[in-house]
Amino acid sequence: MTRLNKAFAIFSVFCGLVACGPDGGNASTESGPSDSAASAADGGTQPSAAAKAFIGQWTYASGTENAQCGTAPTDTQAISPSDGTVTFTAGPQSDQLIVDDSGCIVLANVAGNIATGTPGIECPGNFVINSLIYTLTSGTLQEQGNAQFEEATGDVCNVTDDAYLLQN
Repeated sequence: MTRLNKAFAIFSVFCGLVACGPDGGNASTESGPSDSAASAADGGTQPSAAAKAFIGQWTYASGTENAQCGTAPTDTQAISPSDGTVTFTAGPQSDQLIVDDSGCIVLANVAGNIATGTPGIECPGNFVINSLIYTLTSGTLQEQGNAQFEEATGDVCNVTDDAYLLQN
């Protein structure tokens, strides 16, 4: 999800989101999602036209991320190109994508111009994605996400974002 890296920097509890995936992080890192994408490219299930529109690398352009932990006030951060990229590759089914956002791997289902990430994905650090929606309109990708994690103090943090990305 968007700029959760900022949430880590802000709250010092966010981890690197490595090895999270559609199976809750139980897959071997040796075969990972790229094998599914490779199978699709090698004559397996081909991505639908709707899924193909998302495939590629996208860079954050603008937006905001809000993080609220416990009873603390909400912290709002601007999103900019320095926040990195999101990569979409073909998924195991024609209307599915594998989304890699800073190492957090999420399976998304595509319907028309909307890709919806699988909720409940738990990444290292007890970071759980509640919702993740990508909407593609006129060459701009809007990401709207909601996630939750627990700080070392026991406070629950809710992170939401509304970001815009442009394809590289």
